[in-house]
Order: sequence, then structure tokens, then C-alpha cells
Amino acid sequence: MDRKGVLFRNVIMSLRLRVKSLRGNRIPETLNVGADDLRIPQWATGFQERAFAMGRWWGSFQLARFCINAGCIVLPREVATIEAVNLDNRRVMLSNMWGQFLRPHCDVGCSTGNNSVPLGMTLNNGCGCGCGCYPQTIEDRGNVVSMSTTVGTTQKIRTYCNAADNGKKITFQGYDSNGNWVRLPNADAEVIDGEEVVLSYPFVDTDTVWAAGAPTGVIKDTTLYNVLVYSYDTVSAEEVNLANYQPDETEPTYRMVSIPGFNGADCGCSTTGTRTLLAIVSLQSLPLVADNDWLLFQNLAAYKMGMLAEKYFEAGDIAQGDAYFYGVDRAPRNRRNVLSRTYGMGALPLLEAELRKMTGDITAADIEFSSVSLAGFL
Repeated sequence: MDRKGVLFRNVIMSLRLRVKSLRGNRIPETLNVGADDLRIPQWATGFQERAFAMGRWWGSFQLARFCINAGCIVLPREVATIEAVNLDNRRVMLSNMWGQFLRPHCDVGCSTGNNSVPLGMTLNNGCGCGCGCYPQTIEDRGNVVSMSTTVGTTQKIRTYCNAADNGKKITFQGYDSNGNWVRLPNADAEVIDGEEVVLSYPFVDTDTVWAAGAPTGVIKDTTLYNVLVYSYDTVSAEEVNLANYQPDETEPTYRMVSIPGFNGADCGCSTTGTRTLLAIVSLQSLPLVADNDWLLFQNLAAYKMGMLAEKYFEAGDIAQGDAYFYGVDRAPRNRRNVLSRTYGMGALPLLEAELRKMTGDITAADIEFSSVSLAGFL
């Protein structure tokens, strides 16, 4: 299956804080650890993962532009999900995996090519985009492990590496050309799911000739440099790029979306085949390791409270961890009904306050924890 929909991506990031930022600003003193303590990025990672799903916090969502030429798109590793989207400056509806199974609540009105438009909805020029190319929705297709997969039954998987990564291992899982699930001995003579490949510069091929749709799973050692993966056709000798794995990716997974009825032409019947997808995306919370790794959020005070919470959670003090993470009630400071209550000590209230300041309070809704109401979702 060819999913080479993204020709170029530009995630417009305003990230400015790094792990290195957490080793200053008296954060280590607050945590009662040294500035070089290895737990600092670990606590920060835990805080990011805990807070990420609780709101669209400032810094965790960004504007992204994609140039696409196909209707099946694998999102970059840094993107967790698409929040809003338009295609060539035309709004597109979002649909999760359940959308294609739901019964429509209105009759089908008119159609353009492969796209039906519900009654009462019109396209940018009524119902008649002559090319029949306007996509009605973008649908979630779940997670995949590569941007493309093998096709046919004559392809091996070829892996390119830097010489510095010789000896590192990567395992590809899937079905062989006869339709059998691949199970082979690894370097330790243990039979495993898939075929384990020992990296060797400039490239190494799998022994397996794969069925269409491989790989279905990938397990990779940490490397010093990116690892490039291609399909190699044993008949035509053609190579097609399947993946470009970053050094710290060990169990790669990416979100995939599709645009039903996608046509490479725009509604002006352009034949360029490339269209611009503009989206607001939620960024993925990636593990923090090195000092130059970017932080997901932009609020050092919130990180200080969040990392304290992680430290207490780790020690088994759930009540104290909750207090630093969720905050505690304080009396209202005014009678203008701007805030029904105020909060202190917590990482989430600090993120909430920053979100209100940076977005004009247009993304807020309530999250309830105990008696504390926190804002963060639209």
C-alpha cells in the first residue's frame, strides 16, 4: 500500500524551552536534586504525559502545513492528532474511525465525483465543483509503523544506516509472499515474530520476500543516526522509501488519516497534483533525554510544580502529588464573576492561566477534579 501522501511538511513550531532550561531557574533546588540529576528529564517526561491529555495547553498545539499528492496521509512522528483542517483554503470536516459506521441523519443531497454532500450543505461554489475533487471529510485510519508498505509479492525490505550504527538491530514483522506470518531465529538463536536484521553500512536486505502491506510492526535499537528503510523489488530492482526512523525511535508508530475521494487537482482543475493541507495539530509528547530536547509546554513554573508532583507520585505520596499537579482551592480575589474560584500550587492551574492569557480564553471548558474546576479543552 503506497501512502506517500506527504511530499513536504513544515510544522510551524515556536518551541523555545529545552530540557537544559529545567537545570536552571532554581528547579533542581526545588526538587532537592543536583542540576545534572538524570531524573530531571524523566520527571519532566512524566509530567508532560500526565498533562498532555487534559487540555490543549499553550505549546502543545501548533499550525502545520502539508503538501500532499495522495488521499492517504501518514502524519509525522511529532504529531499526535489533527484538531482542525482545511484543504486549499476550504474547510474540511474531521471524522474519527467511528464516523464511517454512523448512520447519516439527513438525506444525501447532491454529489461531486466520489463525494456526496448532505442535504443543506454546499461546497464553496454551490454543489458543482466541476472537477469533483472537493473532499468532504478527513477520516482517522488508526496507527501505522511506516509511511508506505510493500506492494505485490516480490519485495524485500532494505535498510540503510550510518557506519557508526553497524551491529545495531531492527526487526520487521509481517507476512511473507506466501501469506505466512514470519517467525525466524534472531542473533541469539531465539525464534521471534518477524525477521531481525543486523545493520551494516551501507545497507542490508531481509532474507524474507514480503507480502503486500509489510511491515506491520517494527522494533528498532536506539541508533546514533537516522535509519532509512526501503522496499527492494527482486524483479525490477526498484527501491521505494518506506520509512525514515529517527535515532531514538525504538517502537515507531504514526497516525494515519485519509481523504475519501481525494483528487490531486484543485477545484480550478489544476493538474499540478500537489495540494496544500493546513492544519492545527496536537504535538506528541515525546520522551525527554538530552539537554537539547524541546519541551512540549512553555511554562517553567508549571514544569516545576509538575515535576514535584511526579516526584511525590514516584514516592507513593498520591495526595501530595495531586496537590502539586491539580492545585488546591483558594478564596476568590474579586467579585466581578471573572473567576468563581482561584487555585494555587498546581501545574494544571498554571497551564490554564497561561492558556487564558495567550488565547483570550476561547479554548476553555471545565475539567473537574475533586472540587477544583480546570480549563483546557474547547
